[in-house]
Amino acid sequence: MEARLQRQQMLTRSPVVELAFVIGEPVLHCPVGGRSVLKEQLHQVLRHAKLRNVAVQVMPTSQGAHAGLHGPMVLIETTDHQQVAYFESHGESMVISDPHKASAFALRYGKLRSQALNTEESAHLIERVAGEL
Repeated sequence: MEARLQRQQMLTRSPVVELAFVIGEPVLHCPVGGRSVLKEQLHQVLRHAKLRNVAVQVMPTSQGAHAGLHGPMVLIETTDHQQVAYFESHGESMVISDPHKASAFALRYGKLRSQALNTEESAHLIERVAGEL
């Protein structure tokens, strides 16, 4: 829980960090902790999505096959413009700093963002789902 709260501080820290997220639509319908918890989480996502340095997009289930089907990834670009990819799965994690491999993941992420709903469409979908809870 503490680690999650520390990660949230990145959204509003100074200097500003540019952040972009692509969320699979099924996550918007998964009431872990109950419907009221999910509703609050969706509203929290919407609040953060209004920040100037944050972009939130939803990958709709209607998209079918897309570039993110292999699972979640985190892409980071350092202040000296080195790209790093990070993955977690089943309690294991991997950091990829090889420039060629990290670049391939950045290209995949770019494709993923182009396949997802834009930020405005995503916000409308999140609002609709929250309103149905």
